[in-house]
Amino acid sequence: MTLELTVISVVAGAVLGLRYKVLVLVPAVMFAMIFAIVVGVARADGLWSIVLMMAALSIAVQFGYVAGIVLRAVGEWIFTSLNRSRGPELCSLGPAWPHNGPLNGLPVPGAIAHIRQSPPPQV
Repeated sequence: MTLELTVISVVAGAVLGLRYKVLVLVPAVMFAMIFAIVVGVARADGLWSIVLMMAALSIAVQFGYVAGIVLRAVGEWIFTSLNRSRGPELCSLGPAWPHNGPLNGLPVPGAIAHIRQSPPPQV
């Protein structure tokens, strides 16, 4: 039973790591500890068995969280590398903005990352 709960805790930690910041680990670990106590008491396990299950579930949630963070970082790295390898002709703004130069002081479509508010006109 402990192995099944540990696998579930790793998966739950990975899901939390994909979505939330590290502060979510505090309630997640507390929930895992309370769940281990409830399961241990319901199965009439000994004290040390319950303590061991609490430790295993806590470590499993944290390990899963780290695995989720690594998965998110690898996914973002792959996504950005795929976007960099695309040519400018595949840009989503290409067909929507057919102008080749500045229009009314706005930057060219290739300079989207450098858009700043233009200063007011000098009188």
